[in-house]
Amino acid sequence: MSLIVRQSPGILLLTCICLLTSGCKYVWGDTHTYLTVSHPSSGQDVHLKIQVMTPPEGAPTLENGRFPGLIFVHGGGWGSGSRFDNGFDTEIKTASERGYVAATIDYRLASKDASGNPVFPWPAQIQDLKCAVRWLKSRSAAFNLDPDSITVMGVSAGGHLAAMAAETPGRLDLEAPECPHDGSSDVAHAVVFSGVVDVETTWNLSGMVASQLLGLTGIKASTQRTFGELAVPVQDALLAADPVSAIGQSVSPVLLVHPRNDFLVPVGNARVYFQTLVEQGRPACLLTLDRGGHFTGPDGTDASRFARQQMYVWLDQQRNGSNGNALCEPSTNVEFALTVPY
Repeated sequence: MSLIVRQSPGILLLTCICLLTSGCKYVWGDTHTYLTVSHPSSGQDVHLKIQVMTPPEGAPTLENGRFPGLIFVHGGGWGSGSRFDNGFDTEIKTASERGYVAATIDYRLASKDASGNPVFPWPAQIQDLKCAVRWLKSRSAAFNLDPDSITVMGVSAGGHLAAMAAETPGRLDLEAPECPHDGSSDVAHAVVFSGVVDVETTWNLSGMVASQLLGLTGIKASTQRTFGELAVPVQDALLAADPVSAIGQSVSPVLLVHPRNDFLVPVGNARVYFQTLVEQGRPACLLTLDRGGHFTGPDGTDASRFARQQMYVWLDQQRNGSNGNALCEPSTNVEFALTVPY
């Protein structure tokens, strides 16, 4: 039996019921539909959800009396997962208690149809994230949100989307035509955990992610070839979803956290993105962890917990007016190697 409950005056009673009910999961926050699109095969409506939790009374605000926003984006190779993955269903509670209007979103997945083609190929995923940002901004008054202080945070494929959101302000080609919400989809900061932020490096070092990138973009190519050996149209299709290639228009600070033993997404790809940001004069911080894999398994649990602690330190520096590099002081152009405590 699966029972979903929300915040209510009867929270204690409902929580007790949950403890006694097999398969029950407490869901924090409120669920909204931020975008409805049509399934390309069935024509049926696909309702994309956003889970939102606002800060409790007495939570710290910005100097303007409003709260910053924090949107979590799940991983899953762009083809699986939901807003409840990566622990984000409970992380929005933690973030809200720290004074953030916290949200976690679903987005269209590039899962394959019967013919082996992605149902929703790129750029549907970034279009959805941008629409979710616009949805949240359109409700700034209701949430007491500062629309100019929204951070996007993601893990793995979600980290890729967070970086793409930061790097593509004003890109009309990456806005969903179906998105009904007015305003800008620009974000103030990005936080990336083990994200695919440099497609070429990741392609050359991770055959599994290379296959996922093909699934995302819907193109055909051999993952046995290096990126430089691919046909130019294939390279162009992949680079259309490449955060490094998109650098140039944004000024948003970026925090990167990546285990050095990540077995799926190479840490070298984070280093390329970080160094490119530094060369562009962007405020950026790269924290590499001594263990954690791809944030999976027992080490990954430790790494995730530790990394999120560092994330909140960095985010608090942003809301307090830091230049974006305080966590990485005294140097702003080298990675900082951290040890994950047991």
